[in-house]
Amino acid sequence: MLTPKKLVVVAPHPDDETLGCGGTIARFSSLGTEVSVLVVSGHLPPLYDRDVFEISRKEAEDAFEIMGVANSEFLAIPATLVRDTPVAKLNGQIGGFIRSAAPEMVLIPFPDRHIDHRVIFDACVVACRPSHPAAPTVVLAYETLSERH
Repeated sequence: MLTPKKLVVVAPHPDDETLGCGGTIARFSSLGTEVSVLVVSGHLPPLYDRDVFEISRKEAEDAFEIMGVANSEFLAIPATLVRDTPVAKLNGQIGGFIRSAAPEMVLIPFPDRHIDHRVIFDACVVACRPSHPAAPTVVLAYETLSERH
């Protein structure tokens, strides 16, 4: 089994990483892998009150602690509005997180019918291209069941 020293998980929304690959995160963490999670969007205005985001962020951070996540970041882009973020900006934010972590392995969301998942998948593919020294050697997609299935 390949056990990376560093692993990055990119999650479209808080809980996608836990529901989609939480067991994998916990397993690698238990083997000594440094796991970093980037949560791209969340329940924010205009569709949700800010306090809904803060609750889900806290719940995600609690789950990260249980799974053994070492580092996390929340970009706080409003859910379902990720596609309105300029492509270069989104690619840069995701790519910057991946480059700073310099992982051997990256887990990215499978591009299902949810628009956020598809847009973030595309940005992750760009970020993981072998065009920089911190590019991962393994990129795997994980599936999160959603209301779109």
